[in-house]
This record gives sequence, structure tokens and C-alpha cells, in this order.
Amino acid sequence: MNDKQMMNLYLFGGRCIYHNHYYNVIDRRWRFGDQWKDSFTLQLQNSSAKVEGVFAEQCELPPEVNG
Repeated sequence: MNDKQMMNLYLFGGRCIYHNHYYNVIDRRWRFGDQWKDSFTLQLQNSSAKVEGVFAEQCELPPEVNG
């Protein structure tokens, strides 16, 4: 995925696949590595478990999304 796709999931709702599980995108933050870059907080679908600091490149669109 790219940052624009992840930002759309954050703004308009939606889910992505991260480590073979479905997650909802619930927050966006700036992270500093070599440059400023978006990172996202994901919440495991149907759970309260969260993962912070995930980059768009680490996620995939679910198969039901056409691109």
C-alpha cells in the first residue's frame, strides 16, 4: 500500500491486512527516520489490541478492494 491509500482508510474508514490479520486504521502520526514519514496505529478487527508505528508499505489492501 502507499501513504495515500492508508490515509483514505484512516479518514473514511476501512481495513487493511497486516501480518495476515485484518486491522482498522485508527490514527496517523509523523515519525522521524531518515525523513519525516507517516506512521499509523492499527486496531485488530473485533478486538482492542493495537499496533503503533506501522508504515503503509507494511500493509496490504484486502482482496475485496479493487485497487
